[in-house]
Amino acid sequence: MASSKFFFSQLLHLISGRCCIFFCFLLCFFFLFCERCRSESSAAAKTDPIEARAVNTILGRWGQTESSVWNISGELCSGAAIDGTDAGQFNPAIKCDCNFHNGTVCHITLFQVFALDVTGAFPEELSNLTYLTTLTLSRNCLTGPLPAFIGNLSSLQYLDFGTNALSGPIPRELGNLKNLISLGLGPNNFSGTLPAELGSLRNLQQWYMTSSGLSGELPTSLSNLTAMQTLMMSGNNFTGKLPDFIGTWSNLEVL
Repeated sequence: MASSKFFFSQLLHLISGRCCIFFCFLLCFFFLFCERCRSESSAAAKTDPIEARAVNTILGRWGQTESSVWNISGELCSGAAIDGTDAGQFNPAIKCDCNFHNGTVCHITLFQVFALDVTGAFPEELSNLTYLTTLTLSRNCLTGPLPAFIGNLSSLQYLDFGTNALSGPIPRELGNLKNLISLGLGPNNFSGTLPAELGSLRNLQQWYMTSSGLSGELPTSLSNLTAMQTLMMSGNNFTGKLPDFIGTWSNLEVL
């Protein structure tokens, strides 16, 4: 009787051990299968055609070409545009997010044309890049006004068009960019005052507007910008007294 119990206990132990091994095998197979599906899905992802056309049009007008490090075989969102390569290592640059529509569509989230002496007006085609979180057009020779459509790029967190020759007033629609963390306005040739709507940029931490051509008093609505860490505003024609509310910006490090 004792030997029978021993036999059955050993048999159960053997079966449970094999089940455990089989279960682990199934888990590994499932994991590898999912990784393969994810990889194939990513490889099949295509740049949104409207965004691709916008980028190609802008760069073509400026006499620039897509970098071979991110335009692989004619697909913009490929290579360095979707891997871990830092965008600062190539110029012009784009970065993409390919996690839309089950990994079949890529949207451009970063567009950078930095210090390439491009000329002309602020590109209207940028209005089609509605998924941008970073837009850098600084240190070029852009002229004309800053268009109101910039306020429609509501995902923007980093916006820099400083060191150009843009002119005209700052559009109040800029205040719609509620997610903005860093804003580079200057140097430029703007005119007029800062719109009160900029007080809606409550997440703004860095604001660079040195020698932007601005004038007038600072609007009281800027008191809402309590996340501010860096504010550079010299070389303008601001008037009135330095507002008391700046003393309430407890996160301010550079003024």
